[in-house]
Amino acid sequence: KQFHVGTTNRPNFLTAHYAVHGEGSVDDLDLKLLMAYWDELYELVNLIDPIRENLLTVLFWRGHYPVDFPHFKFKGGFEVSFQKVKLPLNSVVAFVGAITMAENFNLIPSYFCFGAAWFLLSMMGSRQKAENPWERCRSYWDMCASLITGKPLGEEIKADESFSAEDEALKLKSVQVDDLDSQAQ
Repeated sequence: KQFHVGTTNRPNFLTAHYAVHGEGSVDDLDLKLLMAYWDELYELVNLIDPIRENLLTVLFWRGHYPVDFPHFKFKGGFEVSFQKVKLPLNSVVAFVGAITMAENFNLIPSYFCFGAAWFLLSMMGSRQKAENPWERCRSYWDMCASLITGKPLGEEIKADESFSAEDEALKLKSVQVDDLDSQAQ
């Protein structure tokens, strides 16, 4: 009996073998595998919008990092209330990095590595804001806390929890697309 390591059938094994060794026939692809390739490409295309949004956030100094600032009142007594303000932290980091790199070109390799990590953390931050709990990812601090305490990560997602929020987000996106179409005409 033949074994096809890591695959369920011979055509998939031949495709994997072709990907690794470069030999074989492309005609051995089955429809399921082609659809899997298509889905993978489609997911990569879906990454363009979040990347563009993050770049525009940095370029136009949009606030994205919420901070509570104290607001003091002295009417008849002393009161402290907190006001939530969003700071453009990514833009500040990019600005300071660009200035220091312009003054010292020896920092380019280290800033390139920092930029890769910063980009990944920025994309993770935008994924955490997703309405659908299945599309969210764990934060860096959650993973560090799990590593330190030894407690597993877990969040209970109730049945049909995300449908209403996801439907509202899809409706809002379709309205935005319709507005853009009407402006283009």
